[in-house]
Amino acid sequence: MKLFDTHAHIGSEEFDSDRAVVLEECKRVGVVGILNVSTSAEDLPRVMNLGDQFPILKPAIGIHPERIASVSDRQAVEEVDAVEKLLRAQSDRVFGISEVGRKYSFNTLAIVRHKANKTPSVGSKKSTSALSF
Repeated sequence: MKLFDTHAHIGSEEFDSDRAVVLEECKRVGVVGILNVSTSAEDLPRVMNLGDQFPILKPAIGIHPERIASVSDRQAVEEVDAVEKLLRAQSDRVFGISEVGRKYSFNTLAIVRHKANKTPSVGSKKSTSALSF
């Protein structure tokens, strides 16, 4: 049986000391790929480089919604811009988009657009949804 892990943070520093061993064991038991996701703009180079170093790791780029909500408006926009810039420049190396936060996705989109002044408001009275564009 071939397996593909669709969401992992094996790029995290916790795996620095034994990442190669963990990945070898994954291959031994039938894992053919691991979607290695970023959670911040800071993670992007690491996730991409690990994909080059270990072919089993497939880079997925994104910013976790809780991170977007916890940083300054300027930083939130900069982080999302960094993902977009990387995707445009290196789309051939990016396996997927990650950390869009299914349960958070609409709120995250509203927060980012609001922080980038691309929408008049979040939760506008004119809108029947939480988003107003």
